[in-house]
Amino acid sequence: MGSCVATKQSVDTSIHAVPVVRCDRPHWAEVLGYPVLYEPDTPWPGDNVVYAAAEAACRKVAANRSLPANFRFNVNWPARDWWQDPKKRIYAVCLASRADGQQFTGGLT
Repeated sequence: MGSCVATKQSVDTSIHAVPVVRCDRPHWAEVLGYPVLYEPDTPWPGDNVVYAAAEAACRKVAANRSLPANFRFNVNWPARDWWQDPKKRIYAVCLASRADGQQFTGGLT
């Protein structure tokens, strides 16, 4: 079973410090993937470009997972401060949550 995120509030507070729980416990979202958006040493392209790249990558991840109709994908894109380390890949965090925002138990796959 995959990794799951306990609450939406934790994601809204800091994507870097999100409490991850086992998916057999109640949770708000399941982690779908971490698609790499930019390789190391890529210059900062701007907020709009980064968000568009992250949204497209997460849409593709969600489509490959065939989310149930009552689920939606969520995009967490990297902010400009992620570019401070020129040796690090820049990635998005793709999550799936129920469309009604309620918690669920169990994984999507």
